[in-house]
Amino acid sequence: YFHRVDEQEGRYFRRKCISLLLPYFVYLVILKGPPIRELFEVVVDNPSVGSLLNFLHYMGRLIYGGEWLTGYVGVFWFVTSFFNTQQHYNFVSHRVRSQKMVLAIAAATYLCVGIEQTIVPESLQFPWNANVVLCSFLFYVVGSVYGHALFKSSNRKVIFGAFVISAISAVMMEAGFELSFVMKDAYYGFFILSPLASLSLMKVIAVVSNWLMQIPIVAKVIASVGLSSLTVMFFHRTVEYTLPEFFFKWPSVLTAVVITGVCWVTHWLLSTTTLSRALFIGSRSDVRRLIGLFNFRRNRHSAV
Repeated sequence: YFHRVDEQEGRYFRRKCISLLLPYFVYLVILKGPPIRELFEVVVDNPSVGSLLNFLHYMGRLIYGGEWLTGYVGVFWFVTSFFNTQQHYNFVSHRVRSQKMVLAIAAATYLCVGIEQTIVPESLQFPWNANVVLCSFLFYVVGSVYGHALFKSSNRKVIFGAFVISAISAVMMEAGFELSFVMKDAYYGFFILSPLASLSLMKVIAVVSNWLMQIPIVAKVIASVGLSSLTVMFFHRTVEYTLPEFFFKWPSVLTAVVITGVCWVTHWLLSTTTLSRALFIGSRSDVRRLIGLFNFRRNRHSAV
């Protein structure tokens, strides 16, 4: 919905590398630092082909990403899939000016999902979950073309239809139908029905959100948390796994509020310095500032 096509694809690629992939790798290295260090120490203390292969195998899985990422970093697959989807959309929309043609391409890629699920063996895992683009591209295109209808329109028929489809979907899931997506594992639910249910639920959430935004204090809180969404995505599993056990005796909604609150405070702390904004939040202006500072010091040192 917010995507603006950048005809300079190299520039767009570099921008998204900074805003998405830089914090992705920084968080990945930090959160997986202990096992990386342990395996490296084994190589140093007891050098052998086996210890070296174990270290390289572990590092290879981290770099490969996608389904290989588990534990604290299990949700990181989303970032690389999001990155791939954005790059594909910018590439296509730059060359194809017709919205109908872009929709047709999205429909064609979504048709390939059925082929993938029936032909490609489950044991085959793609780097950075690249195969997920077959499905996620459809949602990205729908957001670009019909985003206003999803997020802003107050058309009563659309709203009523969204609530009805969402209710039916909830009943079906309660009855045992696997409608929901598990994109990380390349499971996309029921053909056509699952995307329709997802889009309907997005509309319901948008309606509720627009209603909540009429309450000033709630609007301010939601906006503030929204700005920290990337930090919440990267850090919430770490908070969840380290919370004392008694938190999980609370209602799940309260636990989620606590986890989100801790992530929000973390984001606020990371926003206080140039270095942390650059590395953990992917702030392009701060990255440029650090590069400029580095070049200035290097030039001054050369002059001396």
